Amino acid sequence: MPFNISDQYIVQDNYSDPSQIIVNTVGSVDTATVGSYTLTYTATDEAGNTSAPIEQTIYIIDTTPPTITLDGANPLTLTVGDSFTEPGYTITDNYPTQGAILDNSTHSIVQSDKIDTNTPGTYQVDYLARDNNGNFSNWISRNVIVQAQTTNATIL
Repeated sequence: MPFNISDQYIVQDNYSDPSQIIVNTVGSVDTATVGSYTLTYTATDEAGNTSAPIEQTIYIIDTTPPTITLDGANPLTLTVGDSFTEPGYTITDNYPTQGAILDNSTHSIVQSDKIDTNTPGTYQVDYLARDNNGNFSNWISRNVIVQAQTTNATIL
C-alpha cells in the first residue's frame, strides 16, 4: 500500500480555508524498510501564522512470513549404506535486505541426525524459517526413504 504523507494530517484554521493552509513536513518514510520514522508537521495560514510543530511516529512493520522451499528431490531415496547429503532449501522474504534466517532457537531445522542410512525406513526432515522481524514460515518436510540393498541372485 503506498504511503501518502498528506493522508496523515487534517488542517483547520479559524479564518482560512483549509485548502489555503500550507503544511510543511520534515522527515520521510521508507516503506521498503522496516522501522520507525518521525515526521514533524507545521502549518502556515494565509495570514502567515505558523502552528507549533507536531510530531508523528510512523511504524513500518512486517507481518508477512518468509517462505521456504526445498531444493532437490522430495521424497529423496537412498540405499542402505549411502550417506545423506542435504539437497538444500531456499528461503524468500518480502524484506530480503533484512534477511530471512533459519530458526534454531526452539526447533531443529534439519533433523538429519535422525536419518539412519543403515536401517531401511522412511525418515522425515523438518524445516522452518524465521525472518528478522519474528515471522515464521510454515513447517515443511522432506521424506528420506532408505531402501534395503537389492541383490541379484544368479540361478545356475
